[in-house]
Amino acid sequence: MTDIASAIARYRTDLDQSIPIKQRAKNFWAAVVCSRELASPDVITREFKQLAEQTRLTADLTDPHRRLDGQATVEHLIRWGLFNRNPFG
Repeated sequence: MTDIASAIARYRTDLDQSIPIKQRAKNFWAAVVCSRELASPDVITREFKQLAEQTRLTADLTDPHRRLDGQATVEHLIRWGLFNRNPFG
């Protein structure tokens, strides 16, 4: 992959709703890590936020009963991915 658009297209299938949400979140973070050198951080952030919306990852990470904010979680995963820090360990 040489550009962010190719990376996004490649990782979209790893975020399919048939995959358990915990694995999807890990896949999303790993995709950011693998893509972080392909564009500037602001472009990576914008493109991956859009991918999370399109694949319903943001919505699926939202749980008002447990006060979980999917958008904040996605931003956290992106930020940690950009720094190659594992939020799951």
